[in-house]
Amino acid sequence: MNRVIKSVISLVVLFVSLTVHAQEIIHINQGLYSFGEIDTSGKLNTVQFEEYAKKLEWIPFSNFKMPKKKSSTLWIKTSVPLINNHKQLVYLQRVDHNIQVYCDGKLIYRFGDESKILTFSGSPPHKFYLPNDRISETVYFKITSLQKTIGLYGFAVAGNEKGINRYLSRYNFYYYVQGLFTLFAGLSLILFFVFFKRDAIYIYFGAVSVFLSVFILFRSRIVYPIFEPGSELVLYYIFTLSAYLFTPFLFAYISTITQVYRKGQIFIIILYSLYATVMPIAAYMELYPVYLSFKIYSMAVLPGAVFFIMIIFKQIKTGDKAFRIMVFGAFVFIFLGLFDLLSHFFNISVKINLINAGFIVMLVCNIYIMVQRLSDIQKQIKSFHKNLVIAYNKISLSEKKYRIIVESSNELIFTMDSDYRILSMNREMKKNSGSLLKNDIYIDSILYQESEQDVMAKDIIKERLDMMVNNCEPISVRIQMHSNLDTEPVDAVLNCQLIKFGDKKEILGRIVKVTEDVLVKYFEQEMQVYRIPNLISLVEDLTHRITRNLEKFLTQREINIIRIGLREVIVNSIEHGNLNISFEEKADALKNNNYYSLLLERQKIKEYKDTFVNIKYKITGEKAEYWIEDTGTGFVHKKYLNSSNKEELFNGRGIKMMREIFDMVEYNETGNSVYLVKKLLINNQNRTN
Repeated sequence: MNRVIKSVISLVVLFVSLTVHAQEIIHINQGLYSFGEIDTSGKLNTVQFEEYAKKLEWIPFSNFKMPKKKSSTLWIKTSVPLINNHKQLVYLQRVDHNIQVYCDGKLIYRFGDESKILTFSGSPPHKFYLPNDRISETVYFKITSLQKTIGLYGFAVAGNEKGINRYLSRYNFYYYVQGLFTLFAGLSLILFFVFFKRDAIYIYFGAVSVFLSVFILFRSRIVYPIFEPGSELVLYYIFTLSAYLFTPFLFAYISTITQVYRKGQIFIIILYSLYATVMPIAAYMELYPVYLSFKIYSMAVLPGAVFFIMIIFKQIKTGDKAFRIMVFGAFVFIFLGLFDLLSHFFNISVKINLINAGFIVMLVCNIYIMVQRLSDIQKQIKSFHKNLVIAYNKISLSEKKYRIIVESSNELIFTMDSDYRILSMNREMKKNSGSLLKNDIYIDSILYQESEQDVMAKDIIKERLDMMVNNCEPISVRIQMHSNLDTEPVDAVLNCQLIKFGDKKEILGRIVKVTEDVLVKYFEQEMQVYRIPNLISLVEDLTHRITRNLEKFLTQREINIIRIGLREVIVNSIEHGNLNISFEEKADALKNNNYYSLLLERQKIKEYKDTFVNIKYKITGEKAEYWIEDTGTGFVHKKYLNSSNKEELFNGRGIKMMREIFDMVEYNETGNSVYLVKKLLINNQNRTN
């Protein structure tokens, strides 16, 4: 941070020293001057020219005063030492008027027309050599003007060619660096405004920098040699136009940072914007002399500059440190710029380019603020990085703990994609999956399947998973899954929930094996009644609930068979009893994979919407009794019991299965209620023995 500040200060000192040096070396304007006439119409030698010159009153330039009348002739007398074998070069940075240069009584250089109509040519620079065979060291410059102001502006030097070129190289280098750097800063701020932060302060300061860079490059005349001779007047238009345009943007920038007297500031900004638009057009249409453009600009900009100086002076003591530095930079720039304009208007000689120096101060203030902000951002980044490292370590530790917990858990934990394909699994899940690990595993591949009812159970689970994905709500469902021995199924509870990672979705699953109920050995009897709506998804949980206490009397395989039978009866009550779905309709729906769509359609029909299934059961030490009744119209069950018709036998296979599983199967006359009995005493005695 300190290195950056020191580098900026060193750069400022270098620029200011070069500026001072650039304005100090003015050899010709350190000679003598006189207002008068020397008859140069005839051929004069050195002696004759000197005789005429002695008749004029020569005054040191330190006491220079402008003439009180227009159309004056200014003579400047300077001494350029004679140096053998060295070319003597004269460089005039800016000539506003007609000029003639005499040496040894002879005219050696001329610029401007010979008529009395003295036209303005755009103040171009001039560079010419003195004669090698000259006798006298004295060189006379005759300047003719129809203006009240007259003289050599900028710097005017003469001397050894190498020395002059070296001086010009330093001068050009300084102004090129300053102009291009200012242009680069302005374009960068404009691009920053366009692509990153839409803050008006960036576009205003960027525009000020761009127009000021044009002002610097054209005012210093260093770009004139790039263009074709004769285009000096156009270049002068560009120079004055840049001055007109950067003023309203400068005032807008100051208005943005001060935020006081807003109405007055906006009025002045609009006024100067119109002024910056109209005046260049008026000059181009020759409504006023072109050479007065910059003086008119200097005079017109004074009230606005004074107004904003007062605002800045009032605001400089308020706000935080960054605000005060920014306001101070703007104050210095406007104050020095105002003094520069006044010196130009009143023809006061100033050795420092005040506008350039003021802008450097304002630019340095803004750079300092940016460096400070970058430093603050760097500190924030370091703090964020530190906190991020701490958070990362915590997350890593939490992840490590989580992996240990997940891997050492007795639960089967896994993740699935939206197609229910298992993506990852913990150690217990891998242990239970066994031979399935070689292939892509889907959730239905770990579910137990032996009968058609098991297939339906898989469909029910898939339906519940689809509902979870659509509703983004976790589910919990009873399942039977393969054991790692591939023998008897294992009762378990499947818990799933949807996890979102940005646009990606995964399903987190947990399978908890149902542990043995320690209270079941103390079971004596129970009786309960359930009334369920027409939801197939409830059947699996219900069959587990109404058979869980049979563990005291039957083996797990026997219980599973009873559950299959009960599931068949309850599903038939929903499908064929309450929803009136025929065997043919169900077969077609299963074939076309729209079985659940058919169920949903029937559930919405008003006739079937409020129907339900009643389940009553009673378990004692002797037997398990189940009464299952739907609210449908029933069916003729007798024709399926003793029929020899193949189609009827196929449709009645559920009844046949019931009679094989239960010891008693009785339907009421209507066929919408069935009574099932499973004797337990003999089984219990066999199990005990």
